[in-house]
Amino acid sequence: MKRFLLAFFVYNDSILTVLLFASIFANEELGMTTEELVQFFLVVQGSALVGSLLFGAITNRLGPRQTIVLTLVIWVGVTVAGTSSEAQPASRSSARSPAWRWVRHSRPAEP
Repeated sequence: MKRFLLAFFVYNDSILTVLLFASIFANEELGMTTEELVQFFLVVQGSALVGSLLFGAITNRLGPRQTIVLTLVIWVGVTVAGTSSEAQPASRSSARSPAWRWVRHSRPAEP
């Protein structure tokens, strides 16, 4: 039970750390407002729901241990790719990202 709790806390804290730094990056580097951050994380949660359903099916085929290893490999790959890429100014980044354009255009019109 101790090993499970330790592994769970390390795994969960790692995910929360990535999400925290994603919000800091989005706010400071991409210039997202609080409203845009909320919309961004709603999209993230929606994709997490789809991912959990997908990885539930993968767990049924591969087993829990192999699925967790696969998930960790994907997380490490995404994190390394994110940290090794160069930050672009918000205007250049937003022009290339369909998700960012969706968040920008879904804002209510200002009075």
